[in-house]
Amino acid sequence: MMQISALLIVCTMLVSVTGYELFGKIATAKAASWTETWNDEFDGSAGSAPNGSNWLYDTGTSYPGGAGNWGTGEVETNTTSTNNVYLDGNGHLAIKPINNNGNWTSGRIETQSTGFAAPAGGELAVEASIQMPNVTGGAALGYWPAFWMLGAAFRGVYTNWPMIGEVDTMENINGLNTEYGTLHCGVDPGGPCNETTGLGGHTPCNGSTCQSGFHTYRVEIDRSTSPEQIRWYLDGAQFWQVSSNAPGMDATTWANAVDHSFFIILNVAMGGAFPNAICGCSSPSGATASGIPMLVDYVRAYTSGGGSSPYYKIVNRNSGQVLDISGLSTANGGAAIQWPYNGGANQQWQEVPVNGGYKLVNRNSGLLLDDPGYSKTNGTALDQWNDTNGSNQWWNLVSAGNGYYYLVNQSSGLYADVSGGSTANGAPVIEWPGPGGTNQQWQLIQV
Repeated sequence: MMQISALLIVCTMLVSVTGYELFGKIATAKAASWTETWNDEFDGSAGSAPNGSNWLYDTGTSYPGGAGNWGTGEVETNTTSTNNVYLDGNGHLAIKPINNNGNWTSGRIETQSTGFAAPAGGELAVEASIQMPNVTGGAALGYWPAFWMLGAAFRGVYTNWPMIGEVDTMENINGLNTEYGTLHCGVDPGGPCNETTGLGGHTPCNGSTCQSGFHTYRVEIDRSTSPEQIRWYLDGAQFWQVSSNAPGMDATTWANAVDHSFFIILNVAMGGAFPNAICGCSSPSGATASGIPMLVDYVRAYTSGGGSSPYYKIVNRNSGQVLDISGLSTANGGAAIQWPYNGGANQQWQEVPVNGGYKLVNRNSGLLLDDPGYSKTNGTALDQWNDTNGSNQWWNLVSAGNGYYYLVNQSSGLYADVSGGSTANGAPVIEWPGPGGTNQQWQLIQV
């Protein structure tokens, strides 16, 4: 979705035919069992905004400091208005492009969480049930709905595409009865993913068209196999696959693009290089219909398998000290502080995926980093507590750039913070509004 070229037309037609013949309509989701880690069913009253705990808005025509027109040549301005992005009251999210006297507005939302990852030795599946904007022919010129993911390291940087990886679970253009699935990676132009084209395949919707009915769009990132794989599915049938041993692919490019966490994006673009290349025209045109929404019934994420998760020291960017449970405590309420790293198990943490984020489990105590009592008070000191399956123990890892992350509590929305920007041994780790300074930025280093 980020960038595209006219070469996509030829390349995706060639590779998708090969993929379709190889996999046919019989291959289905691979893992024997999946654990749902995140979902949004889009329940809510008609005309209301989507859940702000799950989603944030991209607005205007670019990311801060990023390429104009979202790097694709699309012409719409994205807004936070419920005219463009809203719940329809029937369990659907609607994203509606609107033409205002030649000026198009639309919507683009992405998950608050950047924690969607295939565990080492395991798998990630991300799936949505979607009806494309129900418009075809000349009235559909320029419509470009998409369901896709970008590597977590993109957020806050916005200039490191395509190295950080883009997985387009579904793209559709100009009201055609076709789904496109693509991986972007490496460098632009060229590289192992042949940018700006990417490595992609496509397939038609069957039964009902992509525009006239809901279909299930799914991608699986599989790190349990050798070579690793990304597989694309439409209504449960695999139609495309890219492997880590694809021609020209190298291990570093693959790892940078795939072996990490992502965030999810839903949007309807208008015009741009992809729809223009397909129609051989400039889109949208004067005949393009206004106000036809993409409807999303649900978005869900699952993981499967994986070996024992690694442990990490969590290093504060400001002080260089690590997140530590004071005094090697194994008791509920043991205080979270910073301390110079000494290799102790009380300074080592395991990530356990939950609700699109993570539980952070202390290796010494087995207890979780916790916001006591679901506090939403600035300055509350963080502690450890037994697993209560509560959102006060769930943390979103939000990229701060350059390999650092904000730890954002899913209950309070506040950030893990070394109090007062202290560099002293034993300074408490609290929660505080963000994003703020480097005392709220953390690097996870495997131990």
